[in-house]
Amino acid sequence: MAFPSPVKDFEEQSLSLDQLCNTRAPSVYLMRYARGSQREYIKPNSVLVIDLAAKPTSGSLIVVIINDEHIVRRYVLAGGLMRLELLDEPMKGHISSDNALFDGNWPQFFGVVTNTLTYP
Repeated sequence: MAFPSPVKDFEEQSLSLDQLCNTRAPSVYLMRYARGSQREYIKPNSVLVIDLAAKPTSGSLIVVIINDEHIVRRYVLAGGLMRLELLDEPMKGHISSDNALFDGNWPQFFGVVTNTLTYP
């Protein structure tokens, strides 16, 4: 009977994008984000992993559709109101549910950003 090699304890597992980001799920999409965000540490032209089946929680980065354009916003839920904030300027240009519900202009939810892939 042979003993297992102690070297096996130090072998590295190969990296798998599918295991790290669950990219094989049918609800997961990849999207290039040209703008980037200094506040969120997202470099320009990074690739965002977006899960259409995930439910956003307060503070999540989400993708919404506004005027047929996919836009990344921060989802904030406070005091029973929802707010979609710009990533780098949270108090400027946000959309709040209290005024959007009256004019019927709430953006369409697309998915939750679950990971960010950045090139060097």
